[in-house]
Amino acid sequence: MHQCTPEITIIGGGLVGLSVALGLLKAGQRVCVLDGADGDARASQGNFGLIWGQGKGADFAPYANWTFDALAAWPTFAQQLRELSGIDVALDQPGGYEFFTDPTEMDSFKAELVQQASHLGNHACYEMLSGDDLRNQMTGIGSDVVGASFSPRDGHVNPSAFSAPCAVRFRR
Repeated sequence: MHQCTPEITIIGGGLVGLSVALGLLKAGQRVCVLDGADGDARASQGNFGLIWGQGKGADFAPYANWTFDALAAWPTFAQQLRELSGIDVALDQPGGYEFFTDPTEMDSFKAELVQQASHLGNHACYEMLSGDDLRNQMTGIGSDVVGASFSPRDGHVNPSAFSAPCAVRFRR
């Protein structure tokens, strides 16, 4: 078997690590991905596989725009992963709610969304809902919930669907 020296080594073969490796391979880099045991914590498990943009980049316009572009790219990226690996990461972007029980915290988050929207211009898309609005739309929302933000672009993937064995070497 031909051995090559990687130009880049990525630590972590979960969805994030393998996605970065795929991008680097497409850019012509030699990549080695090192991963731990299946039971090790992974970034995508830590955030439950959320594909989430609400509030990201509120204080930094390039990050807000990068996040927007990433959210928009997920459907194509998920399809590429399926074609290359045969694994469906179960992308689902039905929108996401951020719930609040503290009115001050909700107002603070709304200010972040307004700031994020100033960076995104006409790409910004969110809605603030009162607790009563939520209770009219969904069953089971308790009286302690004062409201929520909603973004139709947010969603999730299955963080357990895509993991690498302990050590994998990718070659171009």
